[in-house]
Formats: sequence, C-alpha cells, structure tokens
Amino acid sequence: MILHDNKDFLWHVKTEVQRYLERLRLLLHENKCRIFRTGKGIPFLGLVVSKDRRRLKGSNVIKFKQRLKRFQIAYGNGAMEWSHIIQSIRSWIGHAKHADTVRLRDMIIPEVVFIVF
Repeated sequence: MILHDNKDFLWHVKTEVQRYLERLRLLLHENKCRIFRTGKGIPFLGLVVSKDRRRLKGSNVIKFKQRLKRFQIAYGNGAMEWSHIIQSIRSWIGHAKHADTVRLRDMIIPEVVFIVF
C-alpha cells in the first residue's frame, strides 16, 4: 500500500512497480491495484487505513463483541476453557493494536465478565 497526495506520483510508482515485477515474470492484479482518493480510508487487512490514522472496520468490532458473548455463555456452562478464551481475546487485541484503538479496547474489554454457573 502506498499513500501519497499526488496522483501523478502514484501512477509513476505503479508503472515502476509493474516494470520491476515484469522482470520477475509477475503481474499486478488488475482489480486489487488501484489508485483512488484516500479521504474515507482504504480497507486493508481488517483495518480502514487513511492518511493520518488506522481504524478497525466496524464489522470487526461487532463480530468480536458477539464472540465475547458466546464465550461468556460457553464458559458459564462449562463448555469452554478459560485458556481458549484468553488466547482468542489476546489475538484480537494484537490485531486491534495495529489500529488507533486504545479507547475502544479500554471500553470493550472491562465490560466483559465471565461467571461460572
């Protein structure tokens, strides 16, 4: 991913990358190598990347909250071990740390309580 304010510069970079890849007998994917405005951000690896920040996709946060609720129920019923739950939570936090999510993580994680029935 290359971000820049000058569209001409980006076209030049794309041309140079294509030339380099041709020497390796490789091609850029037509639908995946695009040049467009970055004002709203670009979806990339579960994040929305813009010039000055990285955010998690909204669907990523919603799915994680749903997963936490399923974990709470499963743990409460004794159907899931704590080690599996904490591993999954740490994995998501590791992914979320690649974005600007300090406040989001501080909001989501403390509201989750695991009780064994």
